Amino acid sequence: MLDRIVGYRINRATYWANLLGIVAIVGILVTFGIVGEQGGTGAIEVVLAILAGTRLHDVGYSAKYALAGVLLHALLTFTVLARFGYDEALTSLGLLNLAFLVLLVWLGLVPGQSGDNRWGAPPPAGVSWKRPERRFSED
Repeated sequence: MLDRIVGYRINRATYWANLLGIVAIVGILVTFGIVGEQGGTGAIEVVLAILAGTRLHDVGYSAKYALAGVLLHALLTFTVLARFGYDEALTSLGLLNLAFLVLLVWLGLVPGQSGDNRWGAPPPAGVSWKRPERRFSED
């Protein structure tokens, strides 16, 4: 299902531009108190899963891995918070978020497949927000 929603590919430049845009928007929302420092993470993780899914398609993997990563991150976060409480869980949560950040950076560094794959032709070079023609195969 997620592959049908984000059934296309984006290159590294578009990924980094989108990721930096998300970080800027979240920073503005937190700075002006619209979203608390701890609030709104579920919505942010959904947006990051969609972004990561399109990037995973370029690398040749299913977007299901992005969804699984976000769900695992959320589950571990809630488990650590429930077990230790906020003040005692800060180190564990920091390490968990660092691991999540490493995966996001990896997605921005790994090159995509040079030829067509089941999610379509390679994306054009440079930053592009034009949604390519969708091509999803059931293979």
